[in-house]
Amino acid sequence: MKSFSSLGPLLKKLSYGERIHPSRDWLALLALTLALTLMSAAWNLWLFRMVQDGAALAEPAAAEAFDTASLDAVRKVFEDRKRQETRFESEYRFVDPSL
Repeated sequence: MKSFSSLGPLLKKLSYGERIHPSRDWLALLALTLALTLMSAAWNLWLFRMVQDGAALAEPAAAEAFDTASLDAVRKVFEDRKRQETRFESEYRFVDPSL
């Protein structure tokens, strides 16, 4: 197993150095943030213009054949329920047993 002392030269190459420059680091961070913000704004503007001009963002999906058998079955169920509701309102007579 290697000891941590063998990593010394590698860590020295990756070290920050003797002098710390926080103002330089903050300016680099702000410059990077500004660059990313400008790139994001440019991308969003380009995408907005594309959609505004009527371009599609993705290729339209191919129309699939729709199976109407299940839809017809659902319609039949609702028609049966409506017919039964009408019968309850007009045909059936209920007597309240508590009277």
